[in-house]
Amino acid sequence: MRMTHEERQQMIVEVLASGSGGATDSEGVAARTLWSWERVAFHLTPLIGEAGFQSLYARAVHLALPQCSGLTAASPAQALGSLFDKLKRELEQMDASDAARTSKLLLATFTELLSTLIGESLTSRVLHSAWNDKSNTISGKDFRK
Repeated sequence: MRMTHEERQQMIVEVLASGSGGATDSEGVAARTLWSWERVAFHLTPLIGEAGFQSLYARAVHLALPQCSGLTAASPAQALGSLFDKLKRELEQMDASDAARTSKLLLATFTELLSTLIGESLTSRVLHSAWNDKSNTISGKDFRK
């Protein structure tokens, strides 16, 4: 179940577009982005731990910063809920097209780093597990702690 870079990019575009209910404003983009990140965190943290996820997320943000003017550096020491809340606030302050571009770039950067870390096959399985279930819940997991 390996995915190419292009297939991962397409999956990110589809995930960020689906379930938005036509919401094209920055708040809608932010909400869909947060859903995507929370799903990935839920499925990935059992494999690499919360600290591993935080470090990988912070690295992805660092790499995306030069191309995303409204994004600020993330600390790997922040709790996941804090990281996601910060991302949500930053996306909501952008115009919708910048928020969408930033979301895609950040997820693409993260998934590229992830595939380097755990391999293409496992990355594909994690992303499929995370994003193929279109429910809005994550088995009671609350990242806002």
